Amino acid sequence: MIAATSTPAAIAAKAASTTIPVVFETGGDPIELGLVRSLNLPGGNITGVSQTNVEVVAKRLELMHELLPAVRVFALLVNQTNPTLAEPATKCRQRLVHSGSNFMS
Repeated sequence: MIAATSTPAAIAAKAASTTIPVVFETGGDPIELGLVRSLNLPGGNITGVSQTNVEVVAKRLELMHELLPAVRVFALLVNQTNPTLAEPATKCRQRLVHSGSNFMS
């Protein structure tokens, strides 16, 4: 069995074998990442858990505005090589622009 504890490791493990069982953990959507066909029937030799966190971006920004109401510029640090960060980063940028804040990435 291969235990893949990051998205890049899960993608590599899936590509490496179609017979060795793979259990993964990812912060992204396993369907969008191409790890599984569906959540209820992943298929093949791979299964795992996801901590998709796109839904909490708006709440995090709301809390930052409450804690730091005078701050209007935020920096967004993103690991561009991690495919799970693309969607949360885009959502965060959209929320910042919508709120009237500026961002640096």
